[in-house]
Amino acid sequence: ARNNGSTGTMTVDGTGSAFTSRAREFRLADDSGPGGTLNITNGGVVNFRSTNEAGAQVTGNFGIAQNNSAVGTINMDNGTLNITAWSMFSAWEDNAATSVATINATNSAINLLPGPDHGRLLWGRRGEATINQSGGSFLVSNWAVLGVEAGGRGNWNMFDGATAQLNNELNVGRAGGIGTVDGLKVTVFGPV
Repeated sequence: ARNNGSTGTMTVDGTGSAFTSRAREFRLADDSGPGGTLNITNGGVVNFRSTNEAGAQVTGNFGIAQNNSAVGTINMDNGTLNITAWSMFSAWEDNAATSVATINATNSAINLLPGPDHGRLLWGRRGEATINQSGGSFLVSNWAVLGVEAGGRGNWNMFDGATAQLNNELNVGRAGGIGTVDGLKVTVFGPV
């Protein structure tokens, strides 16, 4: 869903089902409207690797609810999301104060993979961003911020044995942003 008022849904369902994107950027719900939804279920896999036109790895981003009043949702149930990019960000641009980004992950794996200066989670820069993680795992290969700047709200709710591994620092509420973590079972390799 890219332009104002647009709606988009993609579903990757079932073992052996996989969607792979190799491009500079990946966006889910770029602008205001009913929004964009990505469903990854029952063994489905989505892979995004930020690359240029020649196929070389670059520092692009996986973005959710980037502008205006965008609404972006990822629903996962026994699915896998692998991202090799500079960051996974949400509710990002200065005009995104009313944007909403949500990840609902049940018994799933989300991996923000390493690369040349890759693997950040920048969750809620201007609008509202929430991760609801029931079981499963979440890997952040670089640093993570919940509530990136003033006006941003980043929430991470973990329950039913959910785990997260952060290979660098964790900032909860940075530069005037508001960040919350509930049910914390996180291993952080770096400052908190």
